[in-house]
Amino acid sequence: MMRLLVLFAAAPALAAVTPIHVVVAQDGSGDFPTVQNAVDHVMDRVLTPFTGRVIIELRPGVYHERVRIPADRPRITLRGEDAARTVISYSVGAKDVGGTFFSAVVDVNAPEFEGENITFQNNYGVGTQAVAISVHSDRAVFRHCRFLGMQDTLYAASGRQYYVDCYIAGHVDFIFGDAQAVFERCEIQSLGPGYIAAVSRTMPGGPEGFVFDHCRLTASPGVEDVYLGRPWRLFSRVV
Repeated sequence: MMRLLVLFAAAPALAAVTPIHVVVAQDGSGDFPTVQNAVDHVMDRVLTPFTGRVIIELRPGVYHERVRIPADRPRITLRGEDAARTVISYSVGAKDVGGTFFSAVVDVNAPEFEGENITFQNNYGVGTQAVAISVHSDRAVFRHCRFLGMQDTLYAASGRQYYVDCYIAGHVDFIFGDAQAVFERCEIQSLGPGYIAAVSRTMPGGPEGFVFDHCRLTASPGVEDVYLGRPWRLFSRVV
C-alpha cells in the first residue's frame, strides 16, 4: 500500500489545455466572416481530440444571422468587446417557422457555453413568440450580455445557468424555461404589461427554477401591470 501511495504522489500533474482562439470579422480581417462559419469550422484543423475551450472573438458589428451551436461543440465562448456594439440580430417569429422553439436567433445545445459582451436580439416585435436565444446548456455562463426581444426573449431551457451583470428586455414571458438559472446583478426591463418569468417545472422535486439575486426590475415609461412570474407548469418556481 505504501509503494502505491508513493507512485501516485509522484505522477506528473496534467497540463492545462491551451484554448483555441479565433476571430470573426465582417470585413475579412479575421479568421471567419460569420459566427456560424466559425462554429462550423473552428475544429477543422484539430487532428486530435480537444478538451479545452474554444474562444470565438467577435469584432464589433451587427451580425445579421441565425447561429446554431450543436451538442458536439462543448466549451465554446462567444466574446465581444462591448455588448452595445457587438450584436447578433435577426427577425424571426414563431408563427412563421412552426412554433416558439424554432424561432431562436441563437440556439445553444452544447455544455459549458459562455457568452461575454454580446447582444442577442430577435427584432421581430410584437404579435408572436420570437426567441432571441435558447440555451440547452449545462454550466452555461453569460457575463455583460444583452438579450433583446418582446415575447419569449430568453429561453433558459435546461441545465445549470448563470447570468451576471446582464440586461434582459421583453414584455410577455420573456424569461422562460426549465433550467436551474441564477440571474445576479441583472437589469430586467419590462417593455409592456405581462409576466417577466414563466417556468415550466413539472415535478415537485429537483432544483429547477429561477432566482433573481440583487437584480433591478425596471419598466418603460407608462408600463403597468407587471408580474414577476406565472405558473406555466404545475410546479413553477421564481424567487
